[in-house]
Amino acid sequence: MIGALRDGMRARAATHAVLAAVMVVAVSGLVVVLSFAQSAGTSRLLALPLVMLAVIAVPACGSELAAARREELGLARLRGVTGVRLLGLLAAEPLVTLSFGAALGLGLGSIATRTAARAWLHASVDLTVTSTVVGVMCVMVLMLGGVVLAMLQALSEPLPEQVSPVARPRPPSVLGLFVEVLIIVAALVAVYRSRVAPNGDWVTFAGPALVGLAAGQVAVWLVRAVARFAVGVDGDDRVASFLAARRLARSDGVGGALRLVVAAGVVAVLAATGSLSVNRWVDETARIDAGAPLVVEFDGDAQQLLAATHAVDPDGRWLMAAVRTFADDRGISRQVFLDSSRYDAVIGNFLAGTPASEGSQAVRDLARRVAEKPALPRSTRGRWSTTVTAGAFNRTADVALTAEYVGARGVTFKTIRLRIPPGGSRSGSVRLTGCGDGCRVSRLTIAEGRTCTQVVKDLGLCGRPDLRITHADFGGVNLIRQTWHLEGRDDGTSPGTYSASPTALLVHPSVAGQSTLVPDQSAFALQVLASRGMAWDGNPVVKTPGGDARPAEVVGVYPALPVVVTAGTVSDLPQALEDSSPTVPAAQSLVLARTDTPSSVLDALAALGGGEPRTAGNVAAPVIDGARVTQARVYALMAGCCLLLGPLALAIPVTRQRRERRVQVAILRLLRLPPAVIGRATGIELALLGIVGGVGAGAAGLAAVLLLLSRLPLIVQPVNQIPLDTAPRWGAVLAVATFVAVSVLLVGAATRRTDDRRSSPSILREEGR
Repeated sequence: MIGALRDGMRARAATHAVLAAVMVVAVSGLVVVLSFAQSAGTSRLLALPLVMLAVIAVPACGSELAAARREELGLARLRGVTGVRLLGLLAAEPLVTLSFGAALGLGLGSIATRTAARAWLHASVDLTVTSTVVGVMCVMVLMLGGVVLAMLQALSEPLPEQVSPVARPRPPSVLGLFVEVLIIVAALVAVYRSRVAPNGDWVTFAGPALVGLAAGQVAVWLVRAVARFAVGVDGDDRVASFLAARRLARSDGVGGALRLVVAAGVVAVLAATGSLSVNRWVDETARIDAGAPLVVEFDGDAQQLLAATHAVDPDGRWLMAAVRTFADDRGISRQVFLDSSRYDAVIGNFLAGTPASEGSQAVRDLARRVAEKPALPRSTRGRWSTTVTAGAFNRTADVALTAEYVGARGVTFKTIRLRIPPGGSRSGSVRLTGCGDGCRVSRLTIAEGRTCTQVVKDLGLCGRPDLRITHADFGGVNLIRQTWHLEGRDDGTSPGTYSASPTALLVHPSVAGQSTLVPDQSAFALQVLASRGMAWDGNPVVKTPGGDARPAEVVGVYPALPVVVTAGTVSDLPQALEDSSPTVPAAQSLVLARTDTPSSVLDALAALGGGEPRTAGNVAAPVIDGARVTQARVYALMAGCCLLLGPLALAIPVTRQRRERRVQVAILRLLRLPPAVIGRATGIELALLGIVGGVGAGAAGLAAVLLLLSRLPLIVQPVNQIPLDTAPRWGAVLAVATFVAVSVLLVGAATRRTDDRRSSPSILREEGR
């Protein structure tokens, strides 16, 4: 028994070698997918297209084995071998081959898994024995079943068809037509399902293979239609064209292999495009999220950060200060402040070609806008003095002027109290603190007298005198020359009245005794760049690194911006630090640096509080790891295995087709047909198959990219990051289409290669015996 099995496999070594290769490819890809699913959280459904195509490929092996074992199996049936014994006889050879292929595939798959894990995860991945063995066994059962069923079907054909030197297509049966139409319908359902399913299910993952099989079926129909049409067409080389057309129209070997090689090409185009898109997404995300080639964390507040970068790099060639405050994922809570005057020198074209390229250019323009904006009035002297005149009234006015100002120490309040007789004038002053580096008045409150009781109001005695501020020098800044607005009251009551003249501020306090003036905010507004979709409740407001709410002047809206990516604002750091409170703890101080920054500059920065420089990829690693980009890479590896199945499917009937071709050439030589004509017919046949296969794989792959790729869960889209661009990659389409066409041509040429001795008319007598 073992000897007969060994002799049979040796006699049919070519077919068994192809069957084993199909099993090796399928199991290797399956092992990689299952291992990464266990270790990296990728989907097990990534292996579905590979398993589908492998199971579809093996029935051709069964047909070839049945044709080669026709006499052996017929003799066994004459001896009474039927039922289970016949099935065992049929399954013995393919079972040994598939087992060998599975063992080899397990070894190659484990090696590929460990190699890919070191490259993608920078860690080792252990094989999950239980799930891997179960998966491999399931695939083996499916493939063995496909082989045995194909053998049984081949042996059930009429004897004339079994002994025919050329396998010819029979009129399509109802079942065959149903299967062909079912493939088209399944592809349409997969496309529809991928558009409506919220998350990728098994239909979504099977969609590329189904679309590929449908495209392959259309390619088969096209080849046969062209062949039938070409039979009746006259031309300069009518005999060669006629021979090529008749071969394609009457040969049964065109269908299954071409359908599968086109399907494998479609899966490969989709996966290659997805992999290239993900690789580009990783690169662009790293660059935009980091904002610069090198990022250094700084131990210090925003003022210290800005001073350190200017001290270490006074010319602004290498370093740029940046402060990032990300309170939460909302756009209004994500602010980045950059020393925009250095942006062009430090960042340059680092973000060119990314979705943030337009926003990057806007940061350069922001530096120009900030430089052109007039400087804010800032107080640098030590006292605040004022003179107030009270109008005619029935009592002495008790006036309290309180200035709220922002300086290096944060928000500070200073009050000047005056008792002014009716129609009189009084002056006062107070020393300012925290204005050594400059400060700015943010609110001026004028209060007079006590709060009126309800009885006083009822008696009509709750009046307030008119106050005229004729002098207000706040540390060298004339407050009278500024533009002020009367602030409303929270309780809805009248805030009083206010008017201004070139020489005085006229205030009539509210009934409550207090009126508040705020400076015109347009002069203090931060010029900001906003991401698309930013929304504020009311007027735009941005919190400075010190937590102060500053009005914002939105000078541009862009799809992506440096560091904040797709949600947040970018402002000028020096402008935001003017009269700002001390930096809040939540603010992160960073130094953005050029990739060629001298080590001496980095060492000097480290001495002032700088940390270890990190590349853009390291900075964005948490975001990229959270996106699970490994899934796209595993999918590409699986698609590569699918692509290998195409040439293997073409190679399955090589032995039989060579024999058929020798007989055909011998008959043509017997009819005195010149060898050159026979060669041209072969060339036309191969060219048509190669063109249809390559164009079909490329066109269907392009359609699959447009219809399916955006719905295929290759990554987990992170919040506030750029979306994955799933536009077609023409290089991938052309590369796969060329591979498919060349595979068809090379395997077809190997199949059709005959020499004069082997195709001599004398072999017809041997075939007749």
